Amino acid sequence: MTTPRIASLIAAASALLAAHNTFALSILTPGDPIIAIDFDVSTGSDVRSGQLADLLLDGNPATKTLNRGGNNAGFIVTPSASSIVQSFVMTTANDAEGRDPASWILYGTNDPVTSTEGSNGRNENWSAISLGDLTLPSARQTAADPVGFANAASYSSYKMVWPTMKDPNQLLTQVADISFYSLLDGSGSNLLSPTDPIISIRDVDYRSESRISGTGSPTHAIDGDLNTKYLNFGEENSGFIVTPSLGSYAVSSFQITTGNDWENRDPASWALYGTNDPITSADNSDGQEENWTLIDSGSVELPSDRKALGPVVDVNNTAGVFSSYRMVFPTVRDPEGTQANSMQITDIQFFVDDAATLVVDRQTGEVKIRADQAMTFSGYEVTSLINQTLSPSAWDSVASTNGDPGDTWTESAESGPAGLAESDTAGGDDNGITLAAGQMLSLGSIRSILPAGFDDLQFSLFGLDGAKFADGVEYVGNEVDAGDYNADGVIDLNDWQIFRAGYGGDFDGMTAAQAYLNGDLDGDFDSDFYDFRMLVELAGGEAALFSYAPVPEPGVASLALLAGCFGAVVGARRRAAAALAVIAAVGVAAPGSTASAQTFSVVGGQPNLITIPAGQANDMETQGPEQLFDDTYLDEGSNINEEMFVLDYNDPNLIGSYAQYAGDGVGPMTLFMDYGSTVSANWFAYAQRSGGNPLADRVGKFEFWFSNTDFGDTLPETGPDAVVDLLPDDQRLIGAALRPYTLSGDHSGRFVAVRLTAAAVALSQPTNNIGGHEFRLLDGPGDVVLQVNRATGEMSLSNNQPGAQNIEMKTINISSPIGALQSDEFNGLGGDAAAFPAGTGQGDGWEIGESSSSYRLAEAFWSGGSVLTAGASGLSLGAAYNELFVSEDVVFQWMNSDGKVYDGRVEYVGVAPEVLHGDYNDDGVVNAADYSIWRDAAGTTASLPNDPTPGVVDASDYTRWAANYGMVDGVVPAAAAPEPAAVVLLLGLAGGVSARRRVR
Repeated sequence: MTTPRIASLIAAASALLAAHNTFALSILTPGDPIIAIDFDVSTGSDVRSGQLADLLLDGNPATKTLNRGGNNAGFIVTPSASSIVQSFVMTTANDAEGRDPASWILYGTNDPVTSTEGSNGRNENWSAISLGDLTLPSARQTAADPVGFANAASYSSYKMVWPTMKDPNQLLTQVADISFYSLLDGSGSNLLSPTDPIISIRDVDYRSESRISGTGSPTHAIDGDLNTKYLNFGEENSGFIVTPSLGSYAVSSFQITTGNDWENRDPASWALYGTNDPITSADNSDGQEENWTLIDSGSVELPSDRKALGPVVDVNNTAGVFSSYRMVFPTVRDPEGTQANSMQITDIQFFVDDAATLVVDRQTGEVKIRADQAMTFSGYEVTSLINQTLSPSAWDSVASTNGDPGDTWTESAESGPAGLAESDTAGGDDNGITLAAGQMLSLGSIRSILPAGFDDLQFSLFGLDGAKFADGVEYVGNEVDAGDYNADGVIDLNDWQIFRAGYGGDFDGMTAAQAYLNGDLDGDFDSDFYDFRMLVELAGGEAALFSYAPVPEPGVASLALLAGCFGAVVGARRRAAAALAVIAAVGVAAPGSTASAQTFSVVGGQPNLITIPAGQANDMETQGPEQLFDDTYLDEGSNINEEMFVLDYNDPNLIGSYAQYAGDGVGPMTLFMDYGSTVSANWFAYAQRSGGNPLADRVGKFEFWFSNTDFGDTLPETGPDAVVDLLPDDQRLIGAALRPYTLSGDHSGRFVAVRLTAAAVALSQPTNNIGGHEFRLLDGPGDVVLQVNRATGEMSLSNNQPGAQNIEMKTINISSPIGALQSDEFNGLGGDAAAFPAGTGQGDGWEIGESSSSYRLAEAFWSGGSVLTAGASGLSLGAAYNELFVSEDVVFQWMNSDGKVYDGRVEYVGVAPEVLHGDYNDDGVVNAADYSIWRDAAGTTASLPNDPTPGVVDASDYTRWAANYGMVDGVVPAAAAPEPAAVVLLLGLAGGVSARRRVR
């Protein structure tokens, strides 16, 4: 799962919401009838400089005229004297035989020629002389046989049209030369000379120059999507006609959102028309079929930023109400500029003055309908579609409060966190509710208390006729800062007590705002030690958090800043400037340095030789694996301890100073290292790649082999000696900080092979070249060990491995991706020893996260920390492992008071029970009989044998049965489980309760 930040999760949604003119009703909605238009009309004739029609008369086969307009292209020529034409000779052009004309029509006139270049040549009265097919030679720049025809009439000008080309799919017509003769066989003198007046034409009806591509439809101008746009190649004088489905209105203003590229295409002026006629103009027409009234016009100055809101442009509408509107953009910003071949906008909104506004109090959550003018309404809808943070239980609806005694109001059956709606239904006076200007109607404290970044409420107010007539939303009161859960202006113990209720929870399936309300401050849909660390920083330190005294808050913007700033400080030699920059930007105290940090020493330094296997390549010649040892400062003395956690190669002061390794592609990538002599290590240090995309190129899995025999650039067939597998939501995947990782034991050898596998978050990025900045083998402290008893589920913590050091702990985190933990059996560290006092609910000791679940067990000493002394053993955590899962996927981590996260070792002891998941009749076989038992028990609390998740029988139990179908006493099944049709229905019934096992 990608680890998104709150700011990025809601950025696009916020931009669209911000596009709404707060105190006006937007009358355009996706799906409204809309067509593209352009006032300019043309034939489509397109003859460019250097290929004009006069080249038909120059007698030079190396030149040509070329018209890109399509069929029916041609020319009008006026010979020096009136003449009788009875034949002509054409010369083919230099290339593309398919562009040769395949047919012809010749006209004559004695009118003065007033048709212009590129026109359809119909201004004159023309008489058809003759027509026919053409058979021009395939040879290029070659004169064809004469084409003769009977004609006795003399004309002063001639028009020749070529209706078709040799290639019927061709849109280009070309000819090198043409000659007219007075005799049938092409003999006699050529009646045309190079100085004769001649123009290119295309003999078709005039059409609007409106032209759109498949992705530039005018429907995108009103779809509310920042990733689409309306683009018209008609450029100037292009626009659209739209008919609002909400009804007839008097538009009072509009707002344009700029396109995604090329600001030269932005409209620079506008003209708005209205009509009450039915729209009969066709798409891509000139839009002149209706009777239109000019409402107003003017200029508009749009921002240079792309996908950005322009100003709200007032419309002086004295013309009144219209059912359809025509918007034309007479000019664009720079019609001669780069790529200025069109007009484009991302979005446009038409506004009418609101009669009412939804007023939202940020600090109390109370929501009111305020009449901005006297008005009557018969229904309303308040939605929170993005964040789904409305509270139906706090809703003071008209129906529930009898707020309109003379009418019958009914709440929508679909009302819930995503939306609340009610209306005056049939029965009673059916005259709705009337409010005087300034009067308010409270709907209760229905909106959750949230930072401004989560503002997403939308409002619709409906009149007696059912038409929407208001949708403005106004937020009042001071903005709420992230972490200020009770909105009292300070982040303190009161907020911590709200935060701790969700600590340890997983919030997959929730919205970002719902997860935030449960304690997810970093936007990764859980509440863990990273979120607590952020709460401390937002409060201004632990002393501020665990008090009631007012402490200045860092502001809403600090939420996004903090997400990228933890660990961004660098080591002693480069720390000061970066630390000051972080503190100044965030406005909170920097992490302390009082914790008992673990100490390490580098083992082996840089290997004598590093190779990669055949078939594996580096992204660039300068990005080989030797760059993992580029920062030699780490190898000097105890510098590794100064730089661990705080050195981040994304620091602007370091970018470009150190090279990095990049394999070509997503791997896996294998590195073979020869240290020259035996090395022994129990930890390693690694810094992920730096770069603009913090999710690209991440290594999520490290596998190690140690040997005193050369691997020969081939991995052994045996399994790895050590594996470090980072969970998908592990924040250590983000950034390029230098961090330590345990190898879960001592390993030695002269030759070390490492296989790097891309993390799931990296695979979802557009480009990846897996690699890293720095790598070192380390000699470090003995592991803190979480011992798990397979038979009883008992867990205990020890720090008695060789080389153990005193370990300062603030929080612990035990995870199981499969959900093999038992939170009700977890008793934590609190009270296990004098150094681990049990808390009293005030953050004064170790307390278990109230939302600990089968996926995560969390415990913290909120306002302090404890030292797990070297030699300590057997600290009981309770029977918190569900032995029936037989999963062995438990991950143990802890954080110290400096916010540094370490991995512990997980060791399993005892004999696991014999469990055959899905064998619900306990006969040693998973088959259809077990399915029948599951089907009959689905949705109940029946106890099933071999079910590791006692409680409600649900879809997960079916999934477990299906996965093991055909298994006999642990033997892998040979066939997949059948899916009876009834399963789909039963899964739907059971799915509602299965969420209890994941969302807390």
